[in-house]
Amino acid sequence: MLLALVCWLAASSPAQAAPVLIVNGRVVEPQPPPVLVQGQTLVPLRGVFEALGARVDWDGTQRTVTVVGQGVTLRLGVGRTVAYRNGQAVRLEVPARIVAGRVLVPARFVSEALGARVDWDALRQEVVIVTPSAAEELQAGEARHQHREVSAGAVSLVSALLQMGTGELVVSGGAGHLMEADFTYNVEAWEPEVSYAEEGGRGVLEVRQPSTSGTVRGEVQYQWQVAFSDRVPLDLRVHTGVGPCRLELGSLLLRSLQVTGGVGDTTLDLRGYRGGDLRVSVAAGVGEVTVLLPREGCARVRVDGGVGGVSADGLQLVEDEYLGGDCSDPGGEVYVQVRAGVGRIHLER
Repeated sequence: MLLALVCWLAASSPAQAAPVLIVNGRVVEPQPPPVLVQGQTLVPLRGVFEALGARVDWDGTQRTVTVVGQGVTLRLGVGRTVAYRNGQAVRLEVPARIVAGRVLVPARFVSEALGARVDWDALRQEVVIVTPSAAEELQAGEARHQHREVSAGAVSLVSALLQMGTGELVVSGGAGHLMEADFTYNVEAWEPEVSYAEEGGRGVLEVRQPSTSGTVRGEVQYQWQVAFSDRVPLDLRVHTGVGPCRLELGSLLLRSLQVTGGVGDTTLDLRGYRGGDLRVSVAAGVGEVTVLLPREGCARVRVDGGVGGVSADGLQLVEDEYLGGDCSDPGGEVYVQVRAGVGRIHLER
């Protein structure tokens, strides 16, 4: 039943950004980006399939693509619904096409024909391609603990991304540096990746759980506790996969906030926020979402779609928005847009 609800959610959600393409654990950013057509992901043939060790040829006269690898020869014609694998005809649900001067082909058909495994994560909008030689079995072992600090120079704004695939995430303020984080993990390949750079008076901070292609044996421990400075303006994006997420952000100088949930409960606590106008976007997955709003100023919340219903304490439903406080005065407005998933939405002010 959960699978049916997740499939319904993916089908009924508003238009998404281009799917993320991961080949053997590495994010591939082809141009143009992948597109979804009738439930199939089309990707640029060069770069992607060369990363799989295949040779790719394009015949502009015949408008035909030939892919050779793993003892297999594939031929696909642009706009044609019949392809050929080692000379045998195979029907395609979606034919190859030309977008922005590049040939895009069905990722699943070509990858699986070359012996790779292709998985589609609807919640995270990810296409994961793994070749047999790259698949590995990961082992959960003794827990490791790591403390990381990142300091900022004279920047006017920092764009921060937290991306976790599996585990528990807690984010708060009060750090003495731009970021202070404590990581606990017991899968060696999942050691968090932290990067920071500054250019033109702005900083870019990214914390990611590495993408891996194998399965894990044993009980996984994976927790992040991340604190940010209350003095540095922040554009914050949080992407979670499977596990609970608690964001205690009321003390931060937020300029924008985007939260994308997977499977697990999410709590967004903005109580005490006094940083001026703030726009928040929440894309819920499967699980309960709780949004705690500041009592000062104006709070507006819009909830679209979803299965599970909405409860609101301290807010009034006016047309299609939940309102709290005096919204007639300009400035100091917190606007939250929630794209609901599967699970109850609770709002409180």
